Amino acid sequence: AAYRRRWGIETLEIGEDAFSFLAIRRELSQGKFVAALVDRPSPTSRVSVRLPHGRLPVSTGILYLAMLEEVPVFVVTVSETAGRGYRVWCSPPLRFSSRRPDEESLEAASQQLFDLLVPEIASHWSQWYQFVPLDEEGR
Repeated sequence: AAYRRRWGIETLEIGEDAFSFLAIRRELSQGKFVAALVDRPSPTSRVSVRLPHGRLPVSTGILYLAMLEEVPVFVVTVSETAGRGYRVWCSPPLRFSSRRPDEESLEAASQQLFDLLVPEIASHWSQWYQFVPLDEEGR
């Protein structure tokens, strides 16, 4: 938090409040960037994506909002280099069009996102910690 304040980065803390999506939607509608971790599934908004060794439950909330607001999504990773510096990788913008996102469109968008992430994870596997186990299905 201190680092973000020092660099003037606004932080919107999202908790268990069922209406926190409204704050995110407001930020998106104002043209602001919103960063979100998708590999930590929400109990209420999640799908399962294919990975090389199983299926992973992932959060779909931010993709749902991106579809509603018709804003691009960028897949970004930050990894530490051998020289103790950092490497940032960013995908080209992904656009998902669906004014009424359903589970099928959210699953397809999530899979597209993880298809871009898998090579990055594989290249820097020791720096990615999987917070939830792979689903039994697909193991």
